Amino acid sequence: LIKNGEYWFPNLHDSRYFFSPSAFGLEKGEGYYSTSYFYLWQAQIGITDNFSFGAGTTPLGIPIMLNVKFTSTLSEKSNLAYGWLFVTDRTGDLFSLNMPFSVYTSGTKENNFTIGTGLAISDNIGAEDIVINLATTRRLSKRFSFVFETWVFYAFSDINIS
Repeated sequence: LIKNGEYWFPNLHDSRYFFSPSAFGLEKGEGYYSTSYFYLWQAQIGITDNFSFGAGTTPLGIPIMLNVKFTSTLSEKSNLAYGWLFVTDRTGDLFSLNMPFSVYTSGTKENNFTIGTGLAISDNIGAEDIVINLATTRRLSKRFSFVFETWVFYAFSDINIS
């Protein structure tokens, strides 16, 4: 990216925010490893230009996370992705979480807004929550971007249809 005759390195975090995914994908063979607060370790790799696979854990090896994401470009500044997040202890006896999700991202890899939704299904406690996610990235300067994400969980049992 050249801006005012100066090279700006591209956004290296375009396929996700802090934790939540954007609708931008990894290219085939592209990948990353990240750690959050030295506690959550994650890796993701592009299997094809539209399909990626990832895994994560903590230093204790609990929980274990696996995820897949399929992406598609709808137009130059409009992208859609869907996937699945699975989180469990090593055996699945204590807890497990399945979450199919979809996200829509509007904008460029440098300046965008994402809205996502999913269904968090906990096999062990029988809970199902609707999950809504909002996130944004705004490139503010050559070396600085503003990144924000928020989550809302809404239990099906709280929905009254009558």
